Amino acid sequence: MGISLEFYAVLSHEEVFSAVEEMDFETLEGLQVDGRYADFSLHITPNDLDLLTNAICQVLNEEPIGLREYLDTEGWFINEEDRGAFLVFQAWVGLVANCTLSQAELIASRWFESMRDEYGDSEIIKTPESIDSISSLIALCSSAGNSELVVVHTWFE
Repeated sequence: MGISLEFYAVLSHEEVFSAVEEMDFETLEGLQVDGRYADFSLHITPNDLDLLTNAICQVLNEEPIGLREYLDTEGWFINEEDRGAFLVFQAWVGLVANCTLSQAELIASRWFESMRDEYGDSEIIKTPESIDSISSLIALCSSAGNSELVVVHTWFE
C-alpha cells in the first residue's frame, strides 16, 4: 500500500488534527465533502506534490515554489512515523486558487512531464484521476480563499 496524501478545507483544523492523531478514519471520511476535499493517493510521493506546485507556478507564470515550505511545521502540525497533518499557509492556498478548473489538464500535463523527467520513467502518464485530483484541489483552495476555511494537508502510510 502506498502513501495517502489528502487535502481538506475545514472551518476548524482541530477536528482534522484530532482525527489524524487518533487515526479516526470515520471522522476524516465525514470531512470528504465535494469542493472541500482533494485526494492525491495516486501512487506518488510527498516530493511529487512539490513538483505539482511547480507545475501550477509554470501555468500561472509565477516563480517556482514547493508545497513543503508552505506547511506549518512550528505551530499546528503532526508528523509521526506513519501519519501527519499540516496546516497549509494561505499564500499557497491563494496560489492554487488563482487557477481555473479549465487549467487542470494543462497542470496535469506539466506535472507528469516533470515526474517523468525527475524519475527517468517514460511510463509515468497523466490519468483522468490525476486531472480530477487537481480539479478538486483548485475547487478546495477556491472555497477556502472565498471563506473562513483553512486548508490542512494529511498523509498516512
